[in-house]
Amino acid sequence: MNVNDTRKAIKALPHMTVTRNDGEWRVTVLFQSVAARNPAKSDRWCREKQEKLAYYTNDAEDALGTARDMSKRWEAAK
Repeated sequence: MNVNDTRKAIKALPHMTVTRNDGEWRVTVLFQSVAARNPAKSDRWCREKQEKLAYYTNDAEDALGTARDMSKRWEAAK
């Protein structure tokens, strides 16, 4: 799977987003999903929470697998 396919696969998962810089993948929950689950919290708090949930890896397969797991856990925690 190439970089674009991996990025598309992760972004297609519920609540997930991904970035890739200098070969490093950053997988995390969408800001909107964090904010929707915590409506009384500030944008700053939501961004900090989003960063706490972020996972960093240099391996595309690891990024995709982690995103799948994170998405399932986020859905189950509703």
